[in-house]
Amino acid sequence: MEKVLSRIKSTGLTDPELVSAIIAVDSYVVGAARTRLYEQEAEHRTGLTDAEFWQAQAPVLEQLMLSGRYPLLAGLPEDAFGAEFDHFEFGLQCVLDGLETLVTRRRAGAGAKAGAETVESAVTSADG
Repeated sequence: MEKVLSRIKSTGLTDPELVSAIIAVDSYVVGAARTRLYEQEAEHRTGLTDAEFWQAQAPVLEQLMLSGRYPLLAGLPEDAFGAEFDHFEFGLQCVLDGLETLVTRRRAGAGAKAGAETVESAVTSADG
């Protein structure tokens, strides 16, 4: 935590906000890792891969989608849930973009000097 704090201290966030920013990023990453672990445990327990599980659910899901009760969900293409799209990366980028927006808004309000480090680059370089 010390290393990350040293990298993001210059963002202008208050100390409680700095801690919350770290918690937000950590919670997202840990939550995603936990979800993947649960998927792996389910695979081990049931002997079904994730794809096999969803294939087995297809008849029920198809019936629900055709019921008209879930028009938005039914309108999504199958690839919306596909592994080709990096859902983790997208979500992490959203968290970082939100923090970046907060920092930028604060700096604009305070007339902070240009060229200061971004939250994303600070977090990324602290990881290495």
